[in-house]
Amino acid sequence: MRITVQLAPELIEAPEVARLADELGISLQAMHPGTSDPALASYFVVDVADSGAAQDIVSRLRHSPAVRAAYVKPHDAPA
Repeated sequence: MRITVQLAPELIEAPEVARLADELGISLQAMHPGTSDPALASYFVVDVADSGAAQDIVSRLRHSPAVRAAYVKPHDAPA
């Protein structure tokens, strides 16, 4: 499963984001690496093998003030 996450641009580098990722055991990967567009730079992806874990992670992410959006998309779904 792939989780797509949009962070608040002003909080991407905030310690809270790194702490949350550590607590959840995830690694946020830039969806558009190297972009200079601040809107595109706010999107990240996380790959998770277990759909139940993915739903838990999304639920916890959505409670963070640094997260604007988080949702699960199966690997075989169109981008």
